[in-house]
Amino acid sequence: MASLRERKLKNGITRYVAIWRDPESKKQTSHPFDTKQAAEQFIADLEANGHQLSKVIDYVNKREGDGQTVQQVIEEHLAQLDGVEKATLAKNYAMARKHIYPALGEVRAQHLTRADVVGWINGLEVSPKTAKNIHAVLSSSLNTAVREGNLNTNVAYGVKPPKPIFTGAEFEAVFLSKFELEQIIEHTPKIFKGLMILLANTGLRYGEATALQGKDLSTDDDGRLVLQVRRAWKGTGTKDSMYLGEPKTRQSRRAVTLSRSSSAALRPYLTGVAADDFLFTINGRFIPHWIFRDQAWTTSLKAAGITSSPRIHDLRHSHASALLRAGVPMHLVSRRLGHSSIKTTVDKYGHLMTTDDATAADLLD
Repeated sequence: MASLRERKLKNGITRYVAIWRDPESKKQTSHPFDTKQAAEQFIADLEANGHQLSKVIDYVNKREGDGQTVQQVIEEHLAQLDGVEKATLAKNYAMARKHIYPALGEVRAQHLTRADVVGWINGLEVSPKTAKNIHAVLSSSLNTAVREGNLNTNVAYGVKPPKPIFTGAEFEAVFLSKFELEQIIEHTPKIFKGLMILLANTGLRYGEATALQGKDLSTDDDGRLVLQVRRAWKGTGTKDSMYLGEPKTRQSRRAVTLSRSSSAALRPYLTGVAADDFLFTINGRFIPHWIFRDQAWTTSLKAAGITSSPRIHDLRHSHASALLRAGVPMHLVSRRLGHSSIKTTVDKYGHLMTTDDATAADLLD
């Protein structure tokens, strides 16, 4: 831990001295500065570089050299993006500010090395998937700088985030039984019950379900309700930033059919809905996730005696689980859930197909 001391010279001038212990020699070391600000900056650099003076010198050279900083490169790149969802752009900015700028933001892009990127990405305390997304922001920004002639090469290209290490502490989906789902629906307040029925029986994402309008609803020849998923609520990170946009993936634009029993249970909550009306509202407006969570989900779980702490999104997981256990082929489940590819479905739910290999073997007899 470095410290700062003030020293008054005989001539009345105050010097500011940074004091730290060298990690290699174990000796206390100091360096004087003319201003307090310069000393504090040096101490911050020491803390960021393990109190190793050689690393601090290299770091400062990179930061104070010529050309744009990494932060400037990223800001310019993000500002030029066209055709990107507002929510996606907001997430990119947030990832850069939280995970890239503190470590690499002040480094001059032309002095950034592959070793810098590898060290940085291996030090991120996030999931491998999130690390991949953060790296994509950096790499695409450097690509833009190369394309515009501001950089010679993209040193982040090809750097891989660390592979996942499963410790047993990772988040696991909660798969609710049919009985548990029935109990949750039974204890849901009436104003939210229609939405709860739909979420539990379709596997729709919350943003898709709450964006449904009367014109998205039809009935097939067997009397089953059919929902056309055409839009979804998006947000940029604040409660007041919600807007209607495209569903999550191209495959998310789909038709989802309810069973006969689910259709019968849902119909009473859809009466009087006009073509441009949302199917589910509160005080004439769509139901934000946080309101449904606080006023319907949490209270229903408690009343139903559910102690496994499921999330609202676990209704989607539970629906997928029920379909697979009923023998519905994986590719049909993938299509119903609107996954971008069947690989996503297999990765998420493949472990539920425990009898597939035995079934395949029996077909050969």
